[in-house]
Amino acid sequence: MAKFARDFGFEGSESKQFELYVAANYLFPYVRDDVEQIERTVLGGGTDEGIDIAAVVVNGQIVFEPSDRV
Repeated sequence: MAKFARDFGFEGSESKQFELYVAANYLFPYVRDDVEQIERTVLGGGTDEGIDIAAVVVNGQIVFEPSDRV
């Protein structure tokens, strides 16, 4: 996880880096190595004890806004 954070330039607490790591791994088919998209899928914070990542996938593409066309 530390290497992942260094390679992608992610800073912050270990819990934040872990959330980004999980997002990148689970959503890899959709976000690939796109740092911005990885960051956009992480919700809340490291101490919220809730859902860490979320994504809406339409026609095989991740969608962030209703106006996104796929």
